[in-house]
Amino acid sequence: MKSAAVVLLLLAIAVWLFVRARPQPPPRMTPAQSSAPSMARPPSPAAAPAEPPPAVPPADSRTEELLRANASLEPDPDLLARYRDIDARYFGRALPAASLRWEPRLAEVGPTIAENFRLEGATDGHLIILNPDVRANPQELQRALCHEMVHVAVWTQDRGHGPVFQRFLRDLADQGAFEGVVASDEEKLALRSALDGRAAALRSEAEALRAARGEVDAAPGSLRTDRAVAYNRRVEEYNASVADFNQLAARYNLMIVYPDGLDRERVDRRPVFADTGGR
Repeated sequence: MKSAAVVLLLLAIAVWLFVRARPQPPPRMTPAQSSAPSMARPPSPAAAPAEPPPAVPPADSRTEELLRANASLEPDPDLLARYRDIDARYFGRALPAASLRWEPRLAEVGPTIAENFRLEGATDGHLIILNPDVRANPQELQRALCHEMVHVAVWTQDRGHGPVFQRFLRDLADQGAFEGVVASDEEKLALRSALDGRAAALRSEAEALRAARGEVDAAPGSLRTDRAVAYNRRVEEYNASVADFNQLAARYNLMIVYPDGLDRERVDRRPVFADTGGR
């Protein structure tokens, strides 16, 4: 019995030593006890700023202001009658009712588009405003009004000067509704290039004619007569070239292009060499 008690005592001591020898987990720390800095939650990504709307060109903004200013005013009876007449002649009375007014402040808009440029009209599809500068010239008035009326006709399809607008305007010009030549930028550029070349050739020929005339004046007797005949023939050819140049320049000046359908610049059609009298 005594030996059994000793064995039990030794077994108890071994168990106690085993329990003491096991590694103990660290004590759990409460938030108040913890010395480590707390981890902040990352902020939510900010929404990307919206892109600003594209800037409206000053000319467009001012034109829209003028259209709004005229929207509730009485139409001009003469312009309204002209609108109805053109509608009946060339549009089959298919255009919607519209208001038409003179707006002198359009003169302020042209220079913001290009130097010395004249804006002759504008529309919002329901109202047409025209620059009074075209009033004194019936051809300019007819051309400007027809241009704006085409805008009204195709407003739901083409509010600019795109293919639909250009086709309609060209057809109207072909019918003789106004004096003008509808042309693309490429056609206009090609004609302008040809005119520049001809103008340079005419200037060169004018200088040569001045020199030839001096030779005629200095020639003696029968030689002077022969030179005068050749000089006069050359002058006739020169004058014919000037007339041809003027016809091309007139066509160029009637070309209808962007932004409002009328050319921004005109070709000077004055004769290069005015004194071409024969001898």
